[in-house]
Amino acid sequence: MGPTAGTTGADGRLSDTVRLRRLRDTGMVDQGPYPSLDRLARTAAHQLRAAHAVVSLVGADHRTVAGRSGPLPEHSFCLTVVDTDAPLMVCDARVDDRVAGHAAIEDGVLAYAGFPIRSPDGYPLGAFGVLDDRPREWEPRELLLIEDLAAAAETEIALRAGERELAASASRLRRMLDDAPDAHVAIDAYGVVTGWNASAERLFGFSAIEALGRPIADLIIPERHVAAHSAGLARMHSGGASTMAGRRVELPARNRHGTEFPVEMSLQQSDSGFHAFLHDISDRSDERHQLEHERAFLQALLDSLDTGVGACDEDGRLTLFNQALRDIHGCGARSLPPEDWPRAYDLFRPDGRTPLRAEEVPLAQAYEGKRVDGAEVVIAPSGSPGRRFHVNARPLETPDGRRLGAVVALHDITEQRRAETFRELRLAVARGLADAHTAGEAADRTVAAVGAGLQWALGEFWQADDETRTITRVGSWAAPGHEVNDRPRQVRHGEGLAGHIWAAGAELWLTEVLDDPRTVLKAAQVRAAGLHSAIGVPVRSGELILGVLLFFTAAPIEPDPEVLDLLDGVCAHLGRHMERRRAEELALELASAKHEQIDQLRHVNQLKDELVGMVSHELRNPLAAIRSYSETLLEDAELTPDQRHLGEVIDRRSAHMQHLVDDLLDLARVEAGQLHIDPQPIAAARLIREVVQAHRPASDSKQLTVTVDVPRHLPVQADPVRLRQVLDNLMSNAVKYTPPGGTVTVSGHIDGEVRLEVADTGIGVPPDEYDRLFERFFRAGNAVRHGTKGTGLGLAITKAIVEAHGGQVRAAPAPGGGSVFTVVLPAAPFSEDDRWF
Repeated sequence: MGPTAGTTGADGRLSDTVRLRRLRDTGMVDQGPYPSLDRLARTAAHQLRAAHAVVSLVGADHRTVAGRSGPLPEHSFCLTVVDTDAPLMVCDARVDDRVAGHAAIEDGVLAYAGFPIRSPDGYPLGAFGVLDDRPREWEPRELLLIEDLAAAAETEIALRAGERELAASASRLRRMLDDAPDAHVAIDAYGVVTGWNASAERLFGFSAIEALGRPIADLIIPERHVAAHSAGLARMHSGGASTMAGRRVELPARNRHGTEFPVEMSLQQSDSGFHAFLHDISDRSDERHQLEHERAFLQALLDSLDTGVGACDEDGRLTLFNQALRDIHGCGARSLPPEDWPRAYDLFRPDGRTPLRAEEVPLAQAYEGKRVDGAEVVIAPSGSPGRRFHVNARPLETPDGRRLGAVVALHDITEQRRAETFRELRLAVARGLADAHTAGEAADRTVAAVGAGLQWALGEFWQADDETRTITRVGSWAAPGHEVNDRPRQVRHGEGLAGHIWAAGAELWLTEVLDDPRTVLKAAQVRAAGLHSAIGVPVRSGELILGVLLFFTAAPIEPDPEVLDLLDGVCAHLGRHMERRRAEELALELASAKHEQIDQLRHVNQLKDELVGMVSHELRNPLAAIRSYSETLLEDAELTPDQRHLGEVIDRRSAHMQHLVDDLLDLARVEAGQLHIDPQPIAAARLIREVVQAHRPASDSKQLTVTVDVPRHLPVQADPVRLRQVLDNLMSNAVKYTPPGGTVTVSGHIDGEVRLEVADTGIGVPPDEYDRLFERFFRAGNAVRHGTKGTGLGLAITKAIVEAHGGQVRAAPAPGGGSVFTVVLPAAPFSEDDRWF
């Protein structure tokens, strides 16, 4: 007995929802009768010699006759069979309590034998019944026959239900294929079309009627691929497998107009042939071609740059090197982990010697999400000179923050850094020479500037002496760890590298100095100091060789013409400095000559005065132009500190020369009796304060205490310009000759005449030399010994100006040390109503 829902009663199994759904699934409700079921009913009636046989399908409130034999009474007992889901045998309905009062009795049904017809899962759908109009006893063999015929009817109904389901499934599949956005094409094993949906009609332009039954090669396969298609079918007929089944492949297709376009095909193989699903990928193909074009354009663009560009993907794998980066490294991107990048690509820190750590590589930092700007990296493959790069790196991310990788850009700044190094080196040499006070100091500063600037190991300056035919090391510098001890300080002409360069009069570049026969250094000294290449250049003054600059490097380097040009310029600068220093020393020797020699040179001095006057006048205009231009340059706010320092040196030295020229011109006017003055009443107090204020920077730099002690009204009859010149000279000397921390006092008073005094606590003047202080070109002996610069003209001009005013000037030792200078001038008429200018 099959499953039931509910119990027998008013509703019972007849109204069971699941049973009724199974009944509807047969598709036979309200449709019969069916010939096959009619035959089963007739067979039952004939074999059992009964009046009627019927195959009934029972709904909730009615029945459907699916098969019958002869005319049927209106009522039967089939509803009872379905409701009880059990066979029912009635021998005489009139006396059977189970069917007492049933309407079928009135229709003449007196005997009945029926069996339930069930669904495959056991729900009663109807009954197979045999009816007779007379009472009868049902024999077992008769009941067995009815049961077998009921089972046959059950099978028939199940087959019809299955066919209906298959038809529905096929219908649904056809609708699905027709509604599918992809074209569906089915072919048999010989390539003949057996299926063609609506999308295939739209895609290829052939209707289903036109396509079905035709070879697929005649419809959509381009002519050049037909042979390959035929070979594939032949291979499968020979027992081979399809190479495209179960895959998604892209291939060309054509429509009914012969136009080719790309499609993506998914091919499935079945027993009867193949099912292909195809869709047009023209847009995708166009996008791909556009992307490939853009990639090719981008690669060409990147390859055209002289900047090296590289990138890694989201997994940290190097994926892109442009041509410039390939040239830099001599290879392309290799699949290496970031920790191997420094070694594989010869990456070093800016010193060019220390390898980068993996986390210091700019691309690795960018891959970790950092932004790198202006990093400096040296790439130095083994056996090749290193090159310096300015590096920027950025992480690559999507707008939503997903990491795509990183990109790095390398700008070659080797030549730029080299030019900057050379420029800084020249500035360092110029600055060192400008600040040097002795030839030895100049030599030390020069070799230190060159050695440190070029990162060499050792530098020396050797000074040549033509009289003794020897060359002496007077300046040296060594980088830490490269000092050389116990080396000769002096060699003869032609000996050692310095002597050889002096003798040859030409540059020398040794790539490897070890064991070179011209060096005086021992091999052990060279190795201990880590010296390799030697570079030497003569220092000239015209044709005369003044000395030799000699340098050693910590690593072998090949001859470099640009470095030699740089050293030639340094030597020329040093040579000019040495010539100027020699001229200054000769001038000091002349200024300190003995007194008795002056009388012998008076005639020469007269001629010299005339020459000085003429030359000074000719120098005045060029010096004025130099000062004007230097002042203009110093007003530029964009000057670097080194440029400003050199500009200030030019301005300071030209100011000194202009002051010297002015002194020489004034001296020439004094000697010629042409010194012109214009005395007038002036306020000396204000003039004194202005002069003191003008010398304030110089006095502050030496931390001098400057005291001014003058009355508010100090009228004097004098030329304001010339009186200021007198005060400037006296104040300048006081500041110059007073040691740091000393005192300068300016005082004045009036007592019939004006008396001005400038006192200092400086080095003073030897007592026997005070009478000569106001002579031309005379300088006190202690000033010469201290190396204090001066010309010996200022006091001579001061004396001439004061005496031209009818006044007097004198010098004397100051109490407690130092000197005091006193100027006496005529007082001007004075009243409280006068205005002083």
